[in-house]
Amino acid sequence: MSRQERFLSVVVALNGLVLLLTGLTLAVVPEWFYTHLAPFAPFNRHFAGDAGIFSAALGGILLVAARQVRALGPVVVIGAAASLWHALNHMYDHWQISGSLSHLLDTNHAWKDLSLVLLAGLTLWTLTVSRSRKL
Repeated sequence: MSRQERFLSVVVALNGLVLLLTGLTLAVVPEWFYTHLAPFAPFNRHFAGDAGIFSAALGGILLVAARQVRALGPVVVIGAAASLWHALNHMYDHWQISGSLSHLLDTNHAWKDLSLVLLAGLTLWTLTVSRSRKL
């Protein structure tokens, strides 16, 4: 396994772990998740549980894919794209509420939104570079 492939495996596994833990938290304790991490009104326990289950499943799939990034490249791309769209959706919601993206300067929000974008973007970039060099 090349150094780039190992790096990609680590990034994909990290992305998968974040999605798995986030999804499980959302599915198991949705009220806490809503109150402390994502206070987007109105709260709906059913939809929170659904989103949590799908996020946890995607995270689990990425954890499996991290062990075979070369063979499961399309799975990695789908997972990274889903994470990127998720992060952009957060930014859009903040923009709709406040009329700007100035919340990204607030460390309470920036670490959540920008880390999602950076993790997904890093996964896609690393996969693209690795594919162009034929791992």
